[in-house]
Amino acid sequence: METIKKTVFESRKIKEKTWKTYERYIKELAGDNISGTDFLTDTDKINEILSSFSDSKRRMALAVILVVLSPDKSMTPQRNKQTNEIIWDENSTELYKHYHSLHGAISKIYTEKQEQNQKSEKQSTNWASWEQILKLQRKYMNTIRRKKYNKKTVLTKIEQKYLQDYLIISLYTLIKPRRLDYGVNNDGLYGCEVANEKDYNQLPQEEKENKNVLVIKSNIKKYFMFGSGAQKTEAGMTKGLYKMDVPKSLNRVLQLWRKFNVSSETFSPLLLKSNKSKDEDFLRQLTKDGLSKSLMRIFKAEFPNKKISAQILRTIFKTHFNKSYHKTIAEKKKCAEEMGHSFQTGELHYVKLN
Repeated sequence: METIKKTVFESRKIKEKTWKTYERYIKELAGDNISGTDFLTDTDKINEILSSFSDSKRRMALAVILVVLSPDKSMTPQRNKQTNEIIWDENSTELYKHYHSLHGAISKIYTEKQEQNQKSEKQSTNWASWEQILKLQRKYMNTIRRKKYNKKTVLTKIEQKYLQDYLIISLYTLIKPRRLDYGVNNDGLYGCEVANEKDYNQLPQEEKENKNVLVIKSNIKKYFMFGSGAQKTEAGMTKGLYKMDVPKSLNRVLQLWRKFNVSSETFSPLLLKSNKSKDEDFLRQLTKDGLSKSLMRIFKAEFPNKKISAQILRTIFKTHFNKSYHKTIAEKKKCAEEMGHSFQTGELHYVKLN
């Protein structure tokens, strides 16, 4: 498998994080026997495992299988532009053809379901109404008010964590819920930092492109500047910088958060993670993975039998948004921009009719 990994890295230019995702799928399919690709020859066993996956997971697992069987892409077929027929490479094995055909069939079913705007089994199991989501945000707000956080001068670690949870759920309810744009990538790019407007404006354009920043103009005026990697076009490519004003409701939450989290740094993290090191330096920027886990933990406490991820939350919101009012195309496009995806993606993947 190490040889396959090396070839994949060289030919496909992937990141270590992507390979770890591949490895998770490979382990589910192969168990402890991952010395090579022999486990894929037992197609009946692989099909049985795949049948237990959701449509999207099955589709991804098959894509990983194709990468493992052809790490250098030598077996990747072409298509006749006129007839759309597959033209197999001479290097393509029968095993590769089998899984490629299966991937094509599963992808077709997945796309058809998406076009029908039907919830997947996983989405149905973990669904909650947007009203229930907002009720949870208000529950946090009422607890913060009842315990008079605004009168406190210092917070315990438990209180600090609760306040950050309040900020997290507010970021995903008081403005349009975005992806995990408030957490930092493993490579240090696209984390969300806080800076005053003067310092932000002095950044070189390239740095602005690689950051998401909460820009402080005054105590009552703030806005987010999302870097190019956080905005997607119709083609799925990155877009330019995107500005989104902070409404009064979210500004009140941010003001309370900043009361206890003011930094001397010009650019400081918006969200923090706890680091139990000996020096107790727990003021570090929350990663995207950490943000994802925090969101799911927040919802798990209220909905014990559900796993509400950022993606499901965005789907719940967009479905509510489209159903609640008669939205114009312009309003839907504006919503898509604020959520950080294309109009087409919003209508096809995030709106459910059942």
